[in-house]
Amino acid sequence: MANDSWIQKILYNNLTITLGYIIIEIVSYVYLIPTNSDFNTFYISLFSISITYLLYYVTFAFEKINDASLSKIDLRKAVTRIGTSVICGILFFAINYFFIYQVNIQNFKGNIGNDLFSQAISFIYFSFVTFSTLGYGDIVPNSIIARLFVIEEILYYFIIVFFVISLFGVFKEEFKKGRPLK
Repeated sequence: MANDSWIQKILYNNLTITLGYIIIEIVSYVYLIPTNSDFNTFYISLFSISITYLLYYVTFAFEKINDASLSKIDLRKAVTRIGTSVICGILFFAINYFFIYQVNIQNFKGNIGNDLFSQAISFIYFSFVTFSTLGYGDIVPNSIIARLFVIEEILYYFIIVFFVISLFGVFKEEFKKGRPLK
């Protein structure tokens, strides 16, 4: 039961932040788009909120690296945190791409789809492909704002990879010392 509570807490924290962001983004989309024909306010607010989300995860990653280096290690928790961070990141950026595309379909080029569902799936796919660094090129950012979000997503995943590599280093040291991992 104790293990379930920390898993639930990690999932709850990550999903709460992601859902909060989605709500803010939808409100911005509904209220800022009709009042601003050039969309600059929407793009600025979207990018600002997105940077805040990214900074939260940077802080989170370094806090967890510090905890691990102080031997507060729990392998299952670390893997769960990494997994939820990756999944939330993919969904987070897919939602950003979706809204950027809804504002102006010229922001991306490629076979994205005609209905909202296929567009949402296309951007989840695009976000996952960006995360995996495959870069098929079938969906391409075609505007400055879209490219900025792709850059932000790549930076986000560099942080995640840095976090994972740092944890492996800590786990390796713990194995050398003969300490069991929880």
